[in-house]
Amino acid sequence: MGGMSSRLAAQLSQSGLRSTRRTRRRDAHPTQDVEFKLIPNMRQVHPEPRPIRVLWIAPSFFPRVGGLEVYVERVVASLASLCHVGLVTKAGQWFPGDEPISHFTVSEMQPQGFKARWQTAEELAEITSRFGPDVVHLGGAEVAVYRCAIPESIPVFATLHGNDLTLAKSTAANPGHLARLIEGLNDCEHVFAVSQHTAGLCREWGITTPITVVTAGVDTECFCPWPAIGEQARQDFQMPEDRPILLTVSRLVSRKGHLHVLEAIRRLPFPVYWVVVGDGPCRDPLLRISAEYGLQDRVSVWGTVADDDLPGLYNACDIFVFTPEERRFADGRVDSEGFGLVYLEASACGKPVVGSRISGCKDAVIDGTTGILVEPGDPEQLSKAIEFLVRNPDIAKDLGAGGLTFVQASGGWPRLARQILEKYQEILHPSAEAVEPPPLRIPL
Repeated sequence: MGGMSSRLAAQLSQSGLRSTRRTRRRDAHPTQDVEFKLIPNMRQVHPEPRPIRVLWIAPSFFPRVGGLEVYVERVVASLASLCHVGLVTKAGQWFPGDEPISHFTVSEMQPQGFKARWQTAEELAEITSRFGPDVVHLGGAEVAVYRCAIPESIPVFATLHGNDLTLAKSTAANPGHLARLIEGLNDCEHVFAVSQHTAGLCREWGITTPITVVTAGVDTECFCPWPAIGEQARQDFQMPEDRPILLTVSRLVSRKGHLHVLEAIRRLPFPVYWVVVGDGPCRDPLLRISAEYGLQDRVSVWGTVADDDLPGLYNACDIFVFTPEERRFADGRVDSEGFGLVYLEASACGKPVVGSRISGCKDAVIDGTTGILVEPGDPEQLSKAIEFLVRNPDIAKDLGAGGLTFVQASGGWPRLARQILEKYQEILHPSAEAVEPPPLRIPL
């Protein structure tokens, strides 16, 4: 791409497009980044290879918080220690970390109407020209329509989560939308799927691009066994001391299975206390039916909580329960769980989990090793699973330990970033051996 035309410059100025360079917070004393590398026998030192420049285009980002936003934020943060990362978001969204990235914004990321989409494409083309990436990475299927804005000489990758592809549809305001998404994804060099389930959906939807499954990581410094903060959370969130504590962290929408958990609790032969974190349209029905069942003293719905509260809540619970369903609609769309990051967060805190034997849940929960999988929409089976874990605390403890081992062995977000980087290198240097990532830079 060449320089920016005056017409495009005017459009970009009007849309508020800008680039800001984020830097790490500094202490009061001046510091510098020093690169450490062993020099055997003081032989001549050759310059380090230039870090790969990757431009990541995020379909959605903070301040909205969900599984996709957390996934993109953690991957971008981990890649920033290995690559020179540029991040593109919608105006008004931001990167919450302090990793050194280049942040760009466009006026709209998923606009309606041809004229607005064309303006976003022009903005992305200008950002690509300015940043000069070696590769471009699409953070979700929704932005695959902008593949045409990236020069063909630049390899383009995409990460697919599931619903970002399978819930997409064409509308009167956006005809041919799904076909353009698939066309854009098939023009990519490589696709990363967050689970085997998502990879299967990609093939079902006609994606012919090579696919690699790379499961999510978890921040094991944040989510880890920590009884003290669990006890504090029990006090802060007013949990009783004489009942087993169940926890669910999820948006309150019907597919997530909250009403089935409520029915399962009603069938238990002993009282439990269920802490529900998340918000959505099912909040009022859940509270109403809890009252109709006479379970209002056993259910506590807290809505959205601060991220800092989550480690304490996971540590406070005895069992993590999340049993979503998969729904297929008459128009062909599919609403399913692409992976289930919350399972890994609970496992990282050493807690046994109960999940659904469907979709991406099967990638996040190892049945009989990290938790128990049940059939979705079956309150009786779910109730028996919960009862079994409560009556067999030694087995529950073993499952929690198995989950912790599973998460620790996975390597977390740095492992995922290195898997992605290796694929970048493979495409950029097809005839060469994998290039070692640049050494970490340690601030002195």
